[in-house]
Amino acid sequence: MADIYLDNGEIIPTMFSDITVVNGDDEILQMAIHSIRTFFGENEYHPEIGNKIYTRRLKVLDSGADTIVSDCTSAILQDDRVRSVDKMSVYYDKENKHNLEVEFTLTTSTGSVISSTVQIQI
Repeated sequence: MADIYLDNGEIIPTMFSDITVVNGDDEILQMAIHSIRTFFGENEYHPEIGNKIYTRRLKVLDSGADTIVSDCTSAILQDDRVRSVDKMSVYYDKENKHNLEVEFTLTTSTGSVISSTVQIQI
């Protein structure tokens, strides 16, 4: 399946103003990032997808970090092309604890291993 390439939610055209398309592992990675960034229920056509982290009141320093890891993992696993999330880590900005960096590694249903980092705010 192919999708329009987005960079931080923005459509990025080619130098000839064509729409860039991603597919394969790149599209799965893009979907994983969007799943982490999407508020649960935000998509009116698919209200069952998204990340529940945005619906909770958490303190990152307490057990909230475990909840963030769990919710981000669950958000990625909503895509049936993802076999497993093998690593999920959350780091917070000491200046502003609402700014988080989520680092993850996943295995696709075809056996590819993909890693990325995404910035979120809670």
